[in-house]
Amino acid sequence: MALTQIADVVVPEIFGPYTANLAITTSNLITSSIVMLDGTLSSSLQAGGTTFNMPSWAAPDMETEYQTPTDDNVLIVPVKSVAINEIAVRLGGNEAYSSARLAAQLAGSNPMDALASHIAGIMGGKRQTMLINQLNGLFDTALAASVSDIAVEAIASYTAATVFGSGVFIDALAPFSDMLGDNYSIVCHPDVYRAMMKEGLIDTDNVSVTDGSAAVNTYLGFPVVRDARCPKVAGATDGFKYTTYVAAPGAIRTGAGSVGVVVDNNELAGNGSGVENLIVRDSFGFHVGGTKWTGTAAGALPTAAELATGGNWAKVLDTKLIPVAAIITNVAV
Repeated sequence: MALTQIADVVVPEIFGPYTANLAITTSNLITSSIVMLDGTLSSSLQAGGTTFNMPSWAAPDMETEYQTPTDDNVLIVPVKSVAINEIAVRLGGNEAYSSARLAAQLAGSNPMDALASHIAGIMGGKRQTMLINQLNGLFDTALAASVSDIAVEAIASYTAATVFGSGVFIDALAPFSDMLGDNYSIVCHPDVYRAMMKEGLIDTDNVSVTDGSAAVNTYLGFPVVRDARCPKVAGATDGFKYTTYVAAPGAIRTGAGSVGVVVDNNELAGNGSGVENLIVRDSFGFHVGGTKWTGTAAGALPTAAELATGGNWAKVLDTKLIPVAAIITNVAV
């Protein structure tokens, strides 16, 4: 029986969009309420370019008092609307998969679905890695005021006030309660998640998501996503410091460009035996409202390391209007 080849199951104009849509569903973070699909960003990504202006109007200062009448000859001063310009940046890259690497998927009863699911899982993981690095870069400098750092550098110095727990979590977020509201989600390292489990405070709830109802783990009633890419930094002496992210629904917008798919047959490779490759070209973007990309990528698009560099980001809104925060704690050993 002849072996199934990549070209037998991949029709690029069908396989590309199908795999792209499937990739979104493979990431717990990207499918969480924190991330919202933005049609405008998607349209910009599909149109070309590497950065995208996202102009808007700054919210007026709601802490100032009304202007009160004191003199009939004094004119009221109009409050000016201030234009701001957020800037999103294109992310993406290419990946090649050889027929040998995909042999298990091609041998199944439904090779197209198996192949798409396999590649979508890889794409989803790569996109989530880029998003975590983008958050790392934003909180390093631009959003440093939204970080509550209570971690210490040595295990011997760990106390109930530095290790992750419900009380520490609630107290650490207290300064940001107004901007986060009452409906935020949590993104944490698996070690922090285990600390939550040890408290017996992880529950599983059915919540509505874009494609129906799904079981979501919650902590203190808030959806929680675990991701090993959340920062785990060694202490100066020993132990670790963990960064946990908290964000309101829709605080992060995402868009998808076109996903290019090419089947390449190199008949000369392998001393003439030939090698078949599937090349996937991914294009997407994430944007935290109220911020802008200010960096210059060394290559065509930013790398994960460039996204994680604080100097490549700036904020264009007051911090209290950007509903994301981070807390840095230790985890009990």
